[in-house]
Amino acid sequence: IDFNFVSGVNPEKSWVKYPRIRNKEVDKQLLNHEQGHVNINYILRRQGELTLRNQNYTVSNYQQLIRFTANKISKHYSDMQDRYDKETKHGSDLKAQRKWDNYLKEELSKY
Repeated sequence: IDFNFVSGVNPEKSWVKYPRIRNKEVDKQLLNHEQGHVNINYILRRQGELTLRNQNYTVSNYQQLIRFTANKISKHYSDMQDRYDKETKHGSDLKAQRKWDNYLKEELSKY
């Protein structure tokens, strides 16, 4: 089986309330928070790629197994994106943001 993995940002789900950006520091924090979403997306792609490439497939199970695994991984990381926003209050809780920054840095270092 030959897989082709693609990831990216959905512009229709990406937005910024520019009137809430008061200064360069807030702009920097917002950019850092949004980079976290990109990092989660990258981790999803890499983890999904590793998981899907390393499963044992048969002629009779490959379609169902690929679909099941892809949906499971996608849900996990979609939930992670939601949890990231909730816990960091969309980047405004700086303590929680630092915790996530450290976690994502550690996860990225695996790849």
